[in-house]
Parts: sequence; structure tokens; C-alpha cells
Amino acid sequence: MRTNILSLFELNKTIQDSIREAFPDTYWVTGEISELKINASGHCYIELIEKDSLTDKIIARARAIIWAYTYRMLGPYFELTTGRALSAGLKVLLSVSVQFHELYGFSLLVNDIDPTYTIGDLARRKAETIARLEKEGVLYMNRELPFPLVPQRIAVVSSKTAAGYQDFIDQLVNNDYGFRYDITLFPAVMQGEEAPSSLIGALEKIAGKAEKYDVVVIVRGGGAQSELSIFDDYRLSSHVAQFPLPVLTGIGHEKDEPVLDIVAHRRLKTPTAVAGFIIDQTLLFDNRLDEAADKISDLVRSILNEENDLLADLSVRIPLLVRSLLHEHSASLEKTVTELLVASNRMLSAGKNYLAGRISETGHSTLRFLARKSSRTEIYSILIASTARNYLEKNKHRLELSQNTIALADPQKLLEKGYSITYYNGQILKTCRSVVPGNVLITRLADGKVQSTVTTPNDPSS
Repeated sequence: MRTNILSLFELNKTIQDSIREAFPDTYWVTGEISELKINASGHCYIELIEKDSLTDKIIARARAIIWAYTYRMLGPYFELTTGRALSAGLKVLLSVSVQFHELYGFSLLVNDIDPTYTIGDLARRKAETIARLEKEGVLYMNRELPFPLVPQRIAVVSSKTAAGYQDFIDQLVNNDYGFRYDITLFPAVMQGEEAPSSLIGALEKIAGKAEKYDVVVIVRGGGAQSELSIFDDYRLSSHVAQFPLPVLTGIGHEKDEPVLDIVAHRRLKTPTAVAGFIIDQTLLFDNRLDEAADKISDLVRSILNEENDLLADLSVRIPLLVRSLLHEHSASLEKTVTELLVASNRMLSAGKNYLAGRISETGHSTLRFLARKSSRTEIYSILIASTARNYLEKNKHRLELSQNTIALADPQKLLEKGYSITYYNGQILKTCRSVVPGNVLITRLADGKVQSTVTTPNDPSS
């Protein structure tokens, strides 16, 4: 028959006494918080774990309790010192008493906490993340991307209900300059353990259609300083560092600089500041356009002034040229008339001399013949005179045609008849194929100039 049989309660009571005797003091224990819950009574229940430094496998696990009256002191003290609330994922140094309860089993009762240990661990992990990204050559990769001249298509990663997101939208949409932006929200969890994975998921959705956006904005605003540790996450920081679009951050903090801010293209303090930066970039481009328009206007005015000067010069030179040509043609005609008269007189004199000689040689027997010759000479004289008149009339007609042609070529005369001259880029426009909608044209009329803008595509057949 079995002896020394114990009930479960008796066994647990024996274990309790043994543990109390074996561990009578308090002990400083390090561990990582894997779970943390606070019940309605204010008691804090923690699950502590320890991982193998090489394999990252859990090699130890224990339940710890901070009674409500102790947690009301330790919780605020830890958060004030570290800037972070006690939460899962933090490594902590706790002063504990080892206890074993007959009903609830083994647990550690937390009496105190050393926040400096957690601060050191967080700083170490942050430094390790930065060093790893730098070693991989991606730490400043996003900063090296060119920023768009006009950031108008904006992908926002945030919580739809976050105050910071609403501030960002209000600032951007209701800007003082009337700029318009295409904003698309990619919702993500912005606090807690699942935040890094949620943020990465939103970024991957944007990356799948990166050609539709100019920049990515990550904003939260309104969150506690203690929640910044999620933005030190290596996977999240690596995604942002290597993202194909410039990433702007406005996660609402001033004292600390998470790794996410370091790898982003530009860090702004708040969501409102991010919106202000985007508006400033748009305004800068708008000012450049105004400057370019002013320069173009000045250039057009300069060209028009030059053309006006040229027209004025031609208006003076053309009449002078016409008068010079008329003078030259008149002199030429006078010379031609003189030459014709001289030639006619010579021919008449030669004819008379010839007749006189023939008469003296032949005597009276040739009077009839001479009479016929004399009659022919008169005919020749008439023909020569007629030819000279025809020649003069012909040249006079040609002179009048030249004078009319020169007068018709005067640009001012053409304009006064209702014609116009159209310029594009300082050159006379000869075909509608030379312009497209948006081009500025200058049309010169008899009494001034008109500026117009092409609004419809050219159609040579119309």
C-alpha cells in the first residue's frame, strides 16, 4: 500500500514553502516583455521571455505581476524616464520576488523597475538598425531620389481617424493659393506591435502602382511619444530607405529622431508641416512659371519693337527707293528718246544726201525714179517715227507697271487695304501647321497690333 500520499494542494503548499525558503530575497531580472495586459482593477500582468542571442528562439518564460498600487507608481515613472510606456517588445530590468501560489502557480512579483536599462537597450537596438542599413548601403538611398518639381499626386500612409491625417488634409486642400492636389489614403495601423507590418503593407500597395504618384507621406500626429519605437523597426526603415518614390514623414515629435526619419527623403515635425512643405514646393514652381512668363513677354515686346523699327525704317526707305527707281527710269527714257531722235535725223540726212547725189549723177532722166525713192524715204521716216513712239509708249507702260508694283509692295498700303500680317515667335506665320493650341500669335493691322492664343487644333483642310 502506497504511503506518503499528498493532495495537490499539499504538494503546491510544500513547493511554496520550499521556494520561499530558497528565494527569500528580491532579485534583479532581465527579460523581454512579450505580452502585457492591465485588468479592470489596474493590475498589470506581464509575460517575460528570454531569447537565444544566436537562434532568437525562446529559452525561458515566466509570468510577472505588478499590483495596481505599485503599477500606478512604476508605469508613469518608466514612461517619463524612457519616453515610452511599458509595452510588448521592450527589454526591461525588474526587481522581483519569486513566489508560488497554491492556486495560480509560479510567478514573479514586480517591486521595482530600472528604466535606464530599457533606454540603453532601445538605443542599442536603434544604433544596430542604423549600422545595418548603412552597411547595406541603403541608409540614405531615399534622400538621393530627385524631388518632383510639382508634387501633386500624393499617396498618404496613415490612420483615417488620426487627427494628424485630418490636419494634413485640411492644410493641403484649403491652401491660400488655390493649388489642387490628388490625395489617396492607404490606411495603416500607426501604433502597437502590428504597426510596422501594417505600414509595410501600405507601402507595398503604393509600390505596385508607383507611376501614379509623385511622393509618399507618412503622418500620424496626436500619438504618444512612447509609441515612437515602432518607427525604429528595421524592416519598416529598410522599406522606406529603398522606396522608389520620395518619402516625407510627419510623425509628430521633436525630441527624438526615429530611424524612419533618418532614412526618409525629408523629415518634418508635424503633418501640418509636411503639407506646408508640399505647398511651398508648388509655390516655388508657380513663381518660376511667372518669371518665365515675364521673360517671354519681355522677349515678345522686344521682338515687336524691333519689327516696328524695321517697318518704320522700310516705310522711309521704300518711298526713297521708288523715287530713285523712277528717276533712273526717267533718265533712261530721256536718253533713249534722245538717241532715237539723233538716229532718225542721221537716217533722214543720209537719205537726203543719197537722193541729192543720185539726182546729180543721173540728171533729169531719173526724176521719176527719184520721186519714187523720195516717196519711200518719207515712208521710212514715218515708220521710224512710229517705231520710236511705240518704243516710248512701251517703256512708259513698263515704268508705270514698275511704279505700281513698288507701291503695292509697301506693307503699310497692304495693311490699309484690310490685309494683316501674323507673327509667331518673331517670324511671319505662313502656314497653320506651324502652330498648336496654346501658342501666342501677334497680328499686325493698319492701326495697331492684336495678340491672340490658339485654342483649336489646326486643320489645313478646313
